[in-house]
Amino acid sequence: MKRAIILAAGEGSRLKPLTKHRPKAMVKLAGQDLIKHQINILLKCNISQISVVVGCHGEIIREQYNKITSIIENKDWSSTNMVYSFDCWLKKADFNFLGDTIVSYGDIVYNQEVLTSLLKKPDDFVISADTEFNDYWSKRSENPLDDLESFKIGKDGRVIDIGQKIQETESIDAQYIGLMKFSKKGISTISHAISRLKKRADYKKLYFTDLLSDLIVNDIPIMPSLHHRGWLEIDTLEDLQLAEELFEAIF
Repeated sequence: MKRAIILAAGEGSRLKPLTKHRPKAMVKLAGQDLIKHQINILLKCNISQISVVVGCHGEIIREQYNKITSIIENKDWSSTNMVYSFDCWLKKADFNFLGDTIVSYGDIVYNQEVLTSLLKKPDDFVISADTEFNDYWSKRSENPLDDLESFKIGKDGRVIDIGQKIQETESIDAQYIGLMKFSKKGISTISHAISRLKKRADYKKLYFTDLLSDLIVNDIPIMPSLHHRGWLEIDTLEDLQLAEELFEAIF
């Protein structure tokens, strides 16, 4: 058995006016909410235990997706980030759960092949990454380096660097997409890592890549699940327009 958590507490300010009265994860792409696209793929892969961490306009997700296994509220969504939202879920999580846990950002969509590839990896910590990101980012931005982040794989196959600003695209091996898989052991390790990170003054503002970087520094093996496209991120109105154009080719 496997379970999934969708982190969907964000406001989505760069998607206004679409997010003026609805959460970012409920912006429509190809006629369906972003979160609905994710749920459909999860169900196709026999993952029906799905939790969503909500924040801004979270009551709308609660009303329209009340058949989701659980909805957890991040009451401090306006002043916090991904790690804090994940910890909101951790505080209610069943640590005796024997299966793997899928974690996904709420502003992405991915096809079944991407998720299947991730599920096949046997490791305790696995993160999905796109090796053909260059063309996509060149369409998303006039200067891709403004948004691209580091992602390096070491000689032993582990991810050794993630989430840092880069100076050239040639310095990275892929691009992290905000989709991960953790084993039961992995969830326990992450819980300890978050306890450690809470000592930082900027804890509430930490991105998930900050958590992954902390694991790397502490010699926790994070393995990549590499794929060639198969996903889209919707962070701006321009991203949404591009996603509409690319959707059929992805799905």
